[in-house]
Amino acid sequence: MKERLNILYNALFGNHLPIRQRLLHVITFETILAGLGGVIMTLFVTPDVLFIVPILFMIALGILTLWLSVRTDNVDAAVTVLIVGVCYISFPILFFLLGGKHSGMPMWMLITLVFIAAVTEGIYTYVLSIIQVLIIGGCFFMEYKFPMLVYHIVGGETGETIDLFIATILVGVVFGTAIKYQESSLKNQGNALRENENVMRKAKNDAERANEAKSTFLASMSHEIRTPINTILGMNEMILRESHEDKTLKYADNIDSAGRQLLSLINDILDLSKIERGEIALNEVEYQTATLLNDCVNAIDIKAKEKKLRFEVHNAAQLPAKLYGDEVRIRQIITNILTNAVKFTTVGSIDMYVDYVPLNDDRIMLKVTVKDTGCGIKSEDIPNIFTSFNKKGQLGDKYSQGTGLGLAISKFYADLMNGNISVASEYGIGSTFSIAIPQKVIDNIALGNMENELSAAKKQKKNYHASFTAPDARILSVDDVEINHDVLRMLLKDTLVKLDCVYGGKEAIALCKDKDYDLIIMDHMMPEMDGVEAFKKIRSIEQSKGRNIPVIILTANALTGAEEMYMNEGFAGYLSKPVNSARLEEMLARLLPANLVHFGDGNNKSDVEASKPKEDKNDQDNFRDEIIKENEVLQESINNSEKLSREAFETLPFLDMDYAMDCCADSISLYAQAASGYCNRDNRLELIKKLYMMKAWDDYAINVHALKSSSLLIGAITLSDHAKSLEIAAKEGNLEYVMKHHDEVMEEYERVLDGIGKVLTDLNIHE
Repeated sequence: MKERLNILYNALFGNHLPIRQRLLHVITFETILAGLGGVIMTLFVTPDVLFIVPILFMIALGILTLWLSVRTDNVDAAVTVLIVGVCYISFPILFFLLGGKHSGMPMWMLITLVFIAAVTEGIYTYVLSIIQVLIIGGCFFMEYKFPMLVYHIVGGETGETIDLFIATILVGVVFGTAIKYQESSLKNQGNALRENENVMRKAKNDAERANEAKSTFLASMSHEIRTPINTILGMNEMILRESHEDKTLKYADNIDSAGRQLLSLINDILDLSKIERGEIALNEVEYQTATLLNDCVNAIDIKAKEKKLRFEVHNAAQLPAKLYGDEVRIRQIITNILTNAVKFTTVGSIDMYVDYVPLNDDRIMLKVTVKDTGCGIKSEDIPNIFTSFNKKGQLGDKYSQGTGLGLAISKFYADLMNGNISVASEYGIGSTFSIAIPQKVIDNIALGNMENELSAAKKQKKNYHASFTAPDARILSVDDVEINHDVLRMLLKDTLVKLDCVYGGKEAIALCKDKDYDLIIMDHMMPEMDGVEAFKKIRSIEQSKGRNIPVIILTANALTGAEEMYMNEGFAGYLSKPVNSARLEEMLARLLPANLVHFGDGNNKSDVEASKPKEDKNDQDNFRDEIIKENEVLQESINNSEKLSREAFETLPFLDMDYAMDCCADSISLYAQAASGYCNRDNRLELIKKLYMMKAWDDYAINVHALKSSSLLIGAITLSDHAKSLEIAAKEGNLEYVMKHHDEVMEEYERVLDGIGKVLTDLNIHE
């Protein structure tokens, strides 16, 4: 019984119902109860059925009203039934039967106006209220004109007084209960709104924290991914420079293309995050139109050839050779469109048309159109084609490649530059993407035939030569990862600069106190002292000497705003990993003292050899002599090791040699050099243990970060993962995790050092 009553109560007055509907139920229910009371009272006063019938009719209408509202959820119909049946019919009849103006009915008629206002909405309220006022006025008018129509209650004045008293009490109870119920409902609704507001505020805070965590994660992943890519592309650059075998060069071209595509994917993910946070800003510079188009073509040329697609570039011969705008964003837009064209075209061709429309004396509308014979896009999908993660128009799952981010990002960039990107497509036939971006003209010299420019660029790439030489320039490289020094040495080998390498900020500061360098290349994330802190101390030292040595920050932090942040700190240049060799040379040529930099055609190797400095030990500092000697001894022992092979290291179960060899350009010699550096130069084991005992958690996190990176490069992936967990825990203050796992990770670290050290000893490789 109790359960049924609860069900009935919830159906009539549950919080899931709108306030208007609940108020209708309350007043209707009270009307039914009042009617039942009226029947009982009438039976005591007079047995005449004439008085009871209208009250019973009113009770029946109340029950019908509740049924319509609850069972059909038709509140308007229920309200209409109750108002017409009770207010317009029953109450006027009862007005004349129960004594007219001397009875309690005027009180009930008064409450009908309140009822109509409470349960109706809009114009409906005014219309029904006016009708009710007219009915009430009509009742009083009829009584005034025709008093014989009014039936007086048995008992005379006493009976009328009792009826008026009872009516006053009942009306007051009904009216008060309705107001109190509405007040309670509004209070509950207010509490619910406040609760929802708290939930929304908490959700907002959680979303902001999640977004911040995502940004931190992306910055970290950018650093982690770019570091090995830097190694791969750096080593591959040396193959492209030094190899003369066509087959090897073809493999190296493929590696370079795949590496650049991976970088593009990383950039897309990072860019989408920047767009969501509103952190994208244009970086407008002067650029060569031919270089821009050449880069775009090179990005997809190999893939087009692999799929046996005809790919041609058609440009307006009078296209200005030099423009001003955001070259990076424009290149990304064009490359995204070309990449999609190759991706979704299986047979046929891809044509890129480059044209322009003059806007005024120094501005043009750069127009790029990419037409393919691919699978096309359905007409209903075109409006959504520039939405994130949307990959419409694919003929089957086998074409579902990529992230779907490129077009959304391209559209955003085009809009940001006051340009436009659109698409026209016929499903199963092909697509045409049109890009239009306003640019400022710097040089009106005509570009000419782009095919000739592309051929010259490809020839230049195969015949690399240093853009300058600086045999008397002294550069200091500061990085805690040895293999990064190796990459830098190889990239700068033909420039003949003197490159000294140190592994931390404190070492760099010590050298700068005694030695004068012409330029410093500084890594950011290093143990003990990061690159920014080291730079500030070095700048103070240099200023005391009256010098202002340029410092380039070389980092895997490629997020939006990173370059601006470093430049605001006072760095002279910013390079992100992986290192772009051309940009590195360009920056060094610009920042090194002009009297030390020599430009020439560089095509004749004898010219380069002739420019090398004469052997003069008095001109070399002791530290550099030591580094050179150390590397010579190590390289000699590697060259003389007859047992050196990949298989020798594959006996160690904790090494992933596939990954390690990828990081070392598949060179076992380079891997042996990196492994030797990992074991012999890395005193990080004792340092980490010492920092753990000292509870110096900030330095501890930095050093296990370095352990993570160096272990990854030599293929100790499990150790790298465990070091990463320690780093995160230390940074987040989760000391319980650190204390629980520190010893086991250090034991694992010792096993890796011992295992690699034993293999190197067996191979007779030493420094």
